[in-house]
Amino acid sequence: MILNRRSLIKLWFIVDAILALTPPIYWWVNKQSLFLGLPANLGYFLFVSICITASVVVAYWLDSEGKA
Repeated sequence: MILNRRSLIKLWFIVDAILALTPPIYWWVNKQSLFLGLPANLGYFLFVSICITASVVVAYWLDSEGKA
């Protein structure tokens, strides 16, 4: 099955929503000690925020070029 770019962006936004709105993942990460010298929950929030920001930027970029 081949997904077009619009479908991939939608799937990316769904993954973003799951990561941002699912507290059990955060709670599981919170029980871990350190990740790259940082508390694991801080690393989780950084990862989620970077992922969400990247999806918005890519969606905007594709839409402005008319590729989406």
